[in-house]
Amino acid sequence: FSHHKEERKGNLEKNVAQIARAEQIADSTDWIKTADELKKLQADWQQIGPVPRQDTKTTWKQFRDACDRFFTRRNADLAERKETWSANLARKEALCARAEELATSREWDRAAAEIRRLQTEWKTIGPVRRNKSEAVWQRFRAACDTFFDRYKRRDEIELESKQADREQLVAELEALAPAEDSSMNGADPSSLLEQVRSLRSRWNQSTPVVRHGADPLSARFVGALERTLLTHPDAFKGTELDIEPNRQKMEKLVARVEGFLAEAAPAAA
Repeated sequence: FSHHKEERKGNLEKNVAQIARAEQIADSTDWIKTADELKKLQADWQQIGPVPRQDTKTTWKQFRDACDRFFTRRNADLAERKETWSANLARKEALCARAEELATSREWDRAAAEIRRLQTEWKTIGPVRRNKSEAVWQRFRAACDTFFDRYKRRDEIELESKQADREQLVAELEALAPAEDSSMNGADPSSLLEQVRSLRSRWNQSTPVVRHGADPLSARFVGALERTLLTHPDAFKGTELDIEPNRQKMEKLVARVEGFLAEAAPAAA
């Protein structure tokens, strides 16, 4: 009995030391390191043998209260951080969405300024959950890189866009006058007239991509216009697109210019 009494007294001293350490670190905010240490203390507690009966409940309650105080604080902090991470993720995803909208913009200066503002705002947003952080960052960076890669090629892209717009106008006009068609196919003459007028107006406002030499699109557009006028002459009678009156006006101009040349001819020797 004397031996068991001394053994229990030794176990009590060990438990008291563990209680003191648990209470010492219970208010720590080093969550990971402290949690690991407390879990080790709990495992060691289980390995310590019995203590005097009158001290069993008291020591266990003191140790458990210290552990509970830390883990309750840690769980509350984790819940708060999860809310913060969620809010930060929502803000970053909103920036991603806006950057992706701007990535294909052709309003170069305005879009560049806004994306730089988004990049500055990104740096002010706090962290997100570790398993989400890299993915949302890669999404944002990809959108920014897409825009600035295009920004470097903006002159080339503008030319490509203008070329595509002009090709579309040619295609629309060619559809009105298939090469083998010689009838109205039931088309409304007034509708055809307005379509051709609109296409001519948009064509005249477009910018040729070819700086020097012949523009193949111009040749196609003129050819399609001629076929349309010849295929559906009744649709353009009495308008500025009526072929015969236009030819007569041109002949008068030619005659006038020829008259100027005759008047300016040098006298015969």
